[in-house]
Amino acid sequence: MKKAFWWNFRPLDTLFISDGTPFQAGEGGLRGQGSLFPPPINTCQGAIRTALAYGQGWAPYSGVDLPKELGSNKHIGDLILRGPFLSYEDELLFPAPNHILAERAGDKTTYHFLEPIMKYRCDLHPEEDRCLPGLKNNIPGVKPVAGWLNKNDLTKVLAGNLEQITPYQAEDLWARENRIGIEINRETRAAKEQMLYSTFHIRVKNNVSISVSVGGLPESWHDDAAAYINFGGEGRVASIEKRIDNDNHLPTLAELKRGNGKILFTVSLLTHGNFSCDTKEVVLNGPTKWIKGKTITACLGKAIQIGGWDTIEKESRALMPLIPAGSTWFFEADEEYLSDIEKLHGSSIGYHTNMGYGQIVIGRWEGIK
Repeated sequence: MKKAFWWNFRPLDTLFISDGTPFQAGEGGLRGQGSLFPPPINTCQGAIRTALAYGQGWAPYSGVDLPKELGSNKHIGDLILRGPFLSYEDELLFPAPNHILAERAGDKTTYHFLEPIMKYRCDLHPEEDRCLPGLKNNIPGVKPVAGWLNKNDLTKVLAGNLEQITPYQAEDLWARENRIGIEINRETRAAKEQMLYSTFHIRVKNNVSISVSVGGLPESWHDDAAAYINFGGEGRVASIEKRIDNDNHLPTLAELKRGNGKILFTVSLLTHGNFSCDTKEVVLNGPTKWIKGKTITACLGKAIQIGGWDTIEKESRALMPLIPAGSTWFFEADEEYLSDIEKLHGSSIGYHTNMGYGQIVIGRWEGIK
């Protein structure tokens, strides 16, 4: 039976996951090579497929292809992945939607929603006014939350409630460590001159892990998979713990605002969105190719560039732009599409969704004031 399982990766030491900046000799400047965290699905799927392949008797550099169920360097075969997400004490954490701002005064923090309240006309859409998100009242010093929420807190946010939420910040979950290295001559075992390099590693806090839902394969494949695997670069290793995915990890769908024959709702990315050749259109006008309705405005994060290493061709993969998790669109749609919109909650939009890209949740908003 093809059940899905949550794979929890726990680093044995630090992790290094290249952020895509140049890393050849003489490139990259003086600041050192950065590390992406949380890791992209590209890193996770490589570790997952390798662990599964080991369990089926495959060995690297043996000249034998991966089992066909695991695909190739072009696709991931029969696998269906969801995530990755961070977990704290085995509770999944989700990126906070980008329309939440934090107002900090001493030990007290108050949260506010950005809403589409300001209309402008610009050269991108000269034929009509476009809304930009803003606050109802001017509140100096507010900043994006830029954190993570557990299931209960995200359920509150999607229902329009910001009371008593407790976002996790990066410093609660991991720390960065600077590492200095130098290339070694393999024949003489001596250091090479002018080959000093600097990297930033990630050390996760206690009880923090990286979780990916892995489905599409027989249960025995999960049982036989390796218990430890290389994860990311520089020979870093993570242990793998598995538990059944009961499909109960998503926040509850909120009751959506209806009136005058319209539905008002938000669409927030739980995982990075891969929109390929449609990325520019999605940035300008929203993901209307996958969602019925009209985009009113959006709170998007800065696009990120993800590459990776092609183990077959032994070369770096081309960088591709992704819309980051947490990005949120405000939508208006005809009320007749209510059922279709509710079914979108927890589904995935965009391309390569079997790799975990583009999972979304639907939330409530009250409309332009």
